[in-house]
Amino acid sequence: MKLRCVKLHSGAKIDKPAKKGQTALIVAASEGHLETVNLLLDLGADVDLEDDLEKTALHYAVKKEGGQLSILEALVTSDRDKSTLSAQDAHGMTPLHMAAEAGNLAAVEFLVEAGASLMSKNFMDNMPIHCAVEAEHPEIIKYFLKTNRSLINASGLDDLKPLVLACQNDKPKAAEALLKYGGA
Repeated sequence: MKLRCVKLHSGAKIDKPAKKGQTALIVAASEGHLETVNLLLDLGADVDLEDDLEKTALHYAVKKEGGQLSILEALVTSDRDKSTLSAQDAHGMTPLHMAAEAGNLAAVEFLVEAGASLMSKNFMDNMPIHCAVEAEHPEIIKYFLKTNRSLINASGLDDLKPLVLACQNDKPKAAEALLKYGGA
């Protein structure tokens, strides 16, 4: 591949951050460019590097519409210790929090199957289920509860349970999803 030879011999530093601390891998993942992500990973790009907001490439990839599952898989597979699954940004958000908030069910399912924790809390004390409730994504709420029914009573900010959070924030679709699973 000609591009690979140019990159290797040009002296370019593959992980050198540009504006806002974003590396080439972070930019490629956030834009959904699978071929470029694969090229950068093949050349040894570090999946654990964070930008100025303490977000990794995985944080950005989960927000893309449709999940970009090939990119998620490439990033997680390249991360030998799977630390990007639990990486927290400047607000304590993991990639799973962000996927839940974005309404990206495919990414949520992939991350959970890859080992992301449903119980991780951001700096507001909220778990991914709370993010799904606040953003009113009933399919993600249902998935979380099917995966771990105890999340129905998970305490978040101010000890709010998901159903109380849904009612407090006028999220009827979220409340309905929670009530179907016995929300208390």
